[in-house]
Amino acid sequence: MLHVYTGDGKGKTTAATGLTIRFAGSGKRVCIFQFLKDGTSSELCILQNAGIRVIPCQVETKGFFWTMEDEEKEKLKKETCRNFLKVKDCADKFDMIVLDELAGVISDKLVEKEEVIRFISEYSRKREIVITGRNIPQEIIDMADYVSEIKCVKHPFYQGHMAQKGIEY
Repeated sequence: MLHVYTGDGKGKTTAATGLTIRFAGSGKRVCIFQFLKDGTSSELCILQNAGIRVIPCQVETKGFFWTMEDEEKEKLKKETCRNFLKVKDCADKFDMIVLDELAGVISDKLVEKEEVIRFISEYSRKREIVITGRNIPQEIIDMADYVSEIKCVKHPFYQGHMAQKGIEY
């Protein structure tokens, strides 16, 4: 089955994390691949202690994709492609694969959409695949079994507040 958490609101990764905990609690094997994140999110300690494998992006980035220099974008693209190869290489070892921020990876053209669609076509009938991120392509929404859109109604960022450890990361 394919699960998608998308939208402009806060909580897509949090929702996927909750599903991951529930799934792992039933005795199933889970791996989370984080794209566009550096492995410092607060939930990772708990997830790893619970036996959930987490593979973060290995490239240190400064800021958002649209603020990066071309050289930094190229490094990120290479690392993202390596991570996506890891996803394909180890997919058979897990009952659930979470692809956190994969939607952003697709929209930033760090991985080809068609490659993701091929992966989903092959694996979403064998296991649970979870994708998070904004601007998920319509083709993937059409393939999904579950789609949740998280909408931002209000957020402290828009009043000038910085991200809080334990809340946003």
